[in-house]
Amino acid sequence: RAIDELLREREDGLTKRERDVLRLVRRGKPNREIAEMLFISKETVRWHLRSIYSKVGYLNRTQLENLGRKAASSENRAKRSQPASSTQ
Repeated sequence: RAIDELLREREDGLTKRERDVLRLVRRGKPNREIAEMLFISKETVRWHLRSIYSKVGYLNRTQLENLGRKAASSENRAKRSQPASSTQ
């Protein structure tokens, strides 16, 4: 939970497009693929990444990817620990 809260706090200042880029970086997508998926140029992806780094306080892509893995891992643990809801 602490990781999730920290991530949310840091990401609150990002634009929607920056969050889109960040989400794809965390999935391990290269800039070329991110550009194609979002219909933007590779240079625009690089621009968004520079902005993300400065806003969230990270130095490089590896840090973003690692936090993405940690967040996904904690999210999966939380889902597994929740009881299944019944539908009637």
